[in-house]
Amino acid sequence: MEYLESQRSWEHRKSEEERKVAAFYRKQQTDGALERSKKYSLAEKVILKPSWDLLSKSLGQVLASRKTTSSKALRPLNFAELSTFLMASSGLQRSLPGADPSREWQRTVPSAGGLYGAEVYFFCLNVDGLREGLYHFQPEEGVLERLPWKIQDDDRDLVFSSANAREAQKTASGLIMITGVFQRHRRKYGHRYLRFCMLEVGCLCQNMDLAANAMGAGLWHQGAIDEGRSRRLLHVDGQQESVLHSALLLGAG
Repeated sequence: MEYLESQRSWEHRKSEEERKVAAFYRKQQTDGALERSKKYSLAEKVILKPSWDLLSKSLGQVLASRKTTSSKALRPLNFAELSTFLMASSGLQRSLPGADPSREWQRTVPSAGGLYGAEVYFFCLNVDGLREGLYHFQPEEGVLERLPWKIQDDDRDLVFSSANAREAQKTASGLIMITGVFQRHRRKYGHRYLRFCMLEVGCLCQNMDLAANAMGAGLWHQGAIDEGRSRRLLHVDGQQESVLHSALLLGAG
């Protein structure tokens, strides 16, 4: 009942533009609220091709060398590096060398109840072997789904909204955006859903840090998110699904 009342209140407050965005969002994707991952049926699918040799460092070496990498001496990532980064961060465990084949749907990132409330989007700017555009990472199929809507010029400004990000324009590969689909955890954990969703996002960010550092790539987490512009870019309504975090993915050195 509380959830339905909040939904009615949200519908009442939404502007005409926000209602159009929400309608378009629902049309372009399958209903992912009760699935482990959204699937965009109209999107072009790009199969990821990870190169696991890029992760040859030991965990101890990665932890000892962990740092926020400067952008000055980096080159943009190539497609194999991006594929490895995404699959290592939140891909299916069975895709990794030496994995237990019986773990059919479990991912490299933990999630309360195995519900996986976090979704990963990638705004590609400069990756060798991948067209510029907005993508959704679909871990169950190991693909990037190229979202069908047009990118506006001011959408690119969203990536470099902070002073640090503007310094990295020449070496930035793209922007990672993480959303939370709240109903996945809410249906099992009730009022504690946000706690579990945020915990999952935190674990996902740690995986990204480890993967990026193992490859010698840069990753800058951004605490200041333009939530309105981010929601419009991803076509999420901010109520059932909202942008929770973003990180600038730099190149490798």
